[in-house]
Amino acid sequence: MTGRKLTITSIPVGGIFLLIAGSVVSSAEINAPLVAEERVVVKVDGGPHIGVSRESIDALEAFRMDAGTSTQVYRMGRPARDSEIAAWNIDIMPDGDGLPKGSGTAREGALVYAQQCAACHGPKGKGVPPYLALSATETSWRTVGDYWPYATTVFDYVRRTMPFDTPGSLSNDEAYALTAFLLHVPIDAVIDATNLAQVVMPNANGFILDDREKSNTTH
Repeated sequence: MTGRKLTITSIPVGGIFLLIAGSVVSSAEINAPLVAEERVVVKVDGGPHIGVSRESIDALEAFRMDAGTSTQVYRMGRPARDSEIAAWNIDIMPDGDGLPKGSGTAREGALVYAQQCAACHGPKGKGVPPYLALSATETSWRTVGDYWPYATTVFDYVRRTMPFDTPGSLSNDEAYALTAFLLHVPIDAVIDATNLAQVVMPNANGFILDDREKSNTTH
């Protein structure tokens, strides 16, 4: 792996240090051993010295090329914990696979909408510029009913990405209730993991497979 040449000299802790970004260096190009209580000064391509944190050098040292191969091995970070993976592994499939425990009604969802959504999308879903409308307007036809083929993926999108300023902050119950409100299900009908996939979206048949070669997406 080639990159800008770094000449490294260790100095005591102290002073002001800047983080260098975008340089790649192999362990063979580091000219001085480092100890935990030191910072280093890095001279890039004969240019001015730039202070770099010890942690940054650790990251640079961790990059290498496997001998005799073109495989890049970064050896940075650590394996993700099961709890960290679970926190992100929350996607919902069209058939409802992955839906969590919880439930909600459209009546409850109306309150959630007023508290969490109306500031951007408007009290009637007409949108507050620059934010998009959720219901049809004179200038937009992109409604929840038109734009989603599956009710389950409405829930998935709402839970992962909303509200805009605090995505992922809704509880499962709030997400179910808000989905029920957006889909205009009967006001006190309870929506949960057992029945959300049974809701048929009005434009469910308006999506087709992308017929371009090597594509399996829909539009």
